[in-house]
Amino acid sequence: MLQNPLKLTEKGPQADVAACQIEAVHEDVLVGMLDALAAHGLSSHSMLNARIASQRGDFFEVVPPRKGTVEYLDCDGLEGWEALERRMRSVKPRLVFFNTFQRRGQAELMLRLGKPAWGVVHNPTLFASFPECLRVAEKGQIEAFVLAPHVAEALEKTVPTLKGHIHVYHPIGWAAQGADTWSLPDEGAPLEIAIPGTVDYKGRAWEEMLEHLSATQTVASRPVRFVIVAGGPDRADFFARVEALGLSDLFDFEPLDPETRRVPHRALMERLYRAHAIMPMLPPNRMDFLTSKISTAMPACVGTARPTLLPAHIAEIYGMPAIEVPRERPFDLRKADLSDATLTTARAAVVARRAEMEQENIDTIRPLLERL
Repeated sequence: MLQNPLKLTEKGPQADVAACQIEAVHEDVLVGMLDALAAHGLSSHSMLNARIASQRGDFFEVVPPRKGTVEYLDCDGLEGWEALERRMRSVKPRLVFFNTFQRRGQAELMLRLGKPAWGVVHNPTLFASFPECLRVAEKGQIEAFVLAPHVAEALEKTVPTLKGHIHVYHPIGWAAQGADTWSLPDEGAPLEIAIPGTVDYKGRAWEEMLEHLSATQTVASRPVRFVIVAGGPDRADFFARVEALGLSDLFDFEPLDPETRRVPHRALMERLYRAHAIMPMLPPNRMDFLTSKISTAMPACVGTARPTLLPAHIAEIYGMPAIEVPRERPFDLRKADLSDATLTTARAAVVARRAEMEQENIDTIRPLLERL
């Protein structure tokens, strides 16, 4: 856990790109963009809210960006924002990149910096709710990046003045250490299936999953174990229900940090790298994940290059190769083809898709860089 963020009075390194993440979330989105910029020879210096590291540890310790440096700063409050602005100016960048760009403060900071600016819009509705963001869009002063084609459609529909300035970027910068090492289970061992995402009954079908498993004699075509790799408001209750229902043999819970009650990045990613497959289990009641935003569990599947279990319609929307599971019951594996041959084929497909997405990121930003 980060104890001593760098002092803002110190002189920061100079780089082609000054990137920032003010909100304490989405740091995993940043690496892929920095790597795409590095492929064009651009160096970067990233400044992230220190709350990110204090809550989940240093993501970049596990996945360091190519040709870039990273520091964590106290970005909260007016004083923090003013210091961040001074820090970004000291980098003397050709380009500024906002890892989240959808609020008043970010728009105003971008205008004060007076540099060519790119920003990731995670929530088109939120972006459209701030007049400052709309003015930036009307003046063509921001190149907006979204994380999937369906989000691009939603943003253009919500903010028509951004037409021609919306670009799809794949946040797949999860490849490190064990990402390119994968194997099938040892003979007789269960197939370990990681389920990323917060254990929150309102956000995912965790309760329905338990009801299904408790009433189903055959869980899957082969022995499986579900690996829970996140905390959440309902994790303790879920754990208790698993034990009460006699389902403990089907689950493995990654330990939580005793202070933050979260799974630190390093532990999370090491566990994803050990998994034989990943099952994002997007919530059936969250249509916004299919129409106007994404779940970061999806790019994590591609970035870690694990065979992925998804309903066919979700795989199509996200452009991901997948082993098909039922649309309304993504946890029902009774008819899913979990044979060694299918898993091996699915692994090869996701590795190939990751390479395609990496190249698409590089190609997407090429014409934008030529305008600088």
